[in-house]
Amino acid sequence: MGGSDRYAYWYDLQDHSTGPHANINICPKHAPVGEFRDNHAHSCGRYGLRIFHGMAPRLYPCMGMIYDPNNTTDPYWRNPPITANFYNLTSWKNGRNGAIAERMGDVRFN
Repeated sequence: MGGSDRYAYWYDLQDHSTGPHANINICPKHAPVGEFRDNHAHSCGRYGLRIFHGMAPRLYPCMGMIYDPNNTTDPYWRNPPITANFYNLTSWKNGRNGAIAERMGDVRFN
C-alpha cells in the first residue's frame, strides 16, 4: 500500500462494534487478531501502520481482565491474553513513522 494521505494500514478498534449492525457482544479491541504478514507501506502522509484505541486480544474478548491475587504464577488465568503477531512489515518514506500503536496487550512485531 502506498501513497495515502494518512495511513496505509489502520486498526481503529472500539470496545464494541459500531454502526447500523452494532452488537454489544462483539468486542473488537480484545478480539483475536491472527496475524498480519508481509505487508509494505510507503509514501503515506503519516504512518505506515496505526493502531488506535489499543489492541489487547484475550481468550474471552467481551470479558474484562480478571486479576487473581492468589495465583502468583498467572494472575490473569481466567481470561488470558492471546498473542497477535505482526510479521515483516516494511514501511518507508512515511510522513511521521513506519508504525505507531498505543495501549497494547500481547502484540508482537516480528
